[in-house]
Amino acid sequence: MAVESKVSLNKPLVNSFPLEAQFYHRSKHKKRTQIRANKKVLGPKHLILAFFLTVGFFFLLSQAYYYAISCDKLAVKNIFISCPEEAPRLTAENFLRGRNLGNLLICDLDYLKNMLIALPGIKDARLAKQLPDTLKIELVPRQPKFYVFRGSFQLVDEEGKLVASFTSLPDSNFPLVEDSNAFRNGYEEKIKTAWNCLENLAPEFRKQVLKMTFEEDGKISVQLTEDPVQVIIDGEDFAEKLTYYLTNRDKWQDWFGELEYVDLRIKDRVYLKQLNPQPGKLQAGKKEVG
Repeated sequence: MAVESKVSLNKPLVNSFPLEAQFYHRSKHKKRTQIRANKKVLGPKHLILAFFLTVGFFFLLSQAYYYAISCDKLAVKNIFISCPEEAPRLTAENFLRGRNLGNLLICDLDYLKNMLIALPGIKDARLAKQLPDTLKIELVPRQPKFYVFRGSFQLVDEEGKLVASFTSLPDSNFPLVEDSNAFRNGYEEKIKTAWNCLENLAPEFRKQVLKMTFEEDGKISVQLTEDPVQVIIDGEDFAEKLTYYLTNRDKWQDWFGELEYVDLRIKDRVYLKQLNPQPGKLQAGKKEVG
C-alpha cells in the first residue's frame, strides 16, 4: 500500500532555534493615550440644592456663634489677680470691681491690659482666659526709685511713671528730685539723667542723697543727709565726682572749716567756698583744690 506524503515547499521542516527567535522591539514613536472624560453638567436642581446647603451651613454657624457670645455660662464671673506686691494688686482689684467684662470669648485682652498698665504702680500685665468663666491676671509692679514734685509729691520709677502720690513728703527712704522750672519741659530726659546718676552710685553713697535739683543753667545741686554743704555737679561722671567728694569731705573740712558749697563740674578741679571763715583756717573766699 502506498503512502503519499505532502510537504509544503514554503514551510521549513524544522523550526528555528529559540535563540534565533525575533525579539520584541518598542516603537520609537510614542503614542499618546487618549482618555475620554465624561463631562457631567449639573442641572438646575443640583445648583439650587448646593445653594440651600451653603446658606444652611452659614446660618447654623451664625446661630452657634450667637449662642456662644450670649451664653451666660461663658460670661466672666471669676477674676484671679496675682502680684508680688499688695498695693498694685489692690489697685487692680478696685479698678475691676463691679465692671462687666462681658463674654469671655470676645473679651478684648489687649484693651484691658492697656487699662491696667495705666494704673499707678503697674508696669506690665499678662492676661489669660480659662473656660468657661475665668480670667487670670498676672501683674508686674513698678519699682519706686525717687520722689518728684509736680504739684504734689509723686513716687515714681526709673521711667518717671507714677507709683503713688502724696500731699506731703512721707519719708526719706527715696531721694527727692526737683526742677527749678517745675518740670514744665524735659521731664523724661531729666528723670533719665537722675536715674543714671543714682544707679551708678555705690549703695552706701546712694542712701546719703537726700535731694537733687535741676537748675536752669544745667547744673545739678545735691543735698546729702546730715551734710549742709551744697554739692554742685553735672550729669557727666556724676557718680565718680560725688564719690570723690564723699571720700574727701572730712579732710576738706579740716582744712577750710565749714563749707557753703563745693563745685565739682570741672573735671580734676574742685571749687569750694567757706561758710564761716575761722582763724587758723585758710582765708575766706573761693578756693581751688587740684
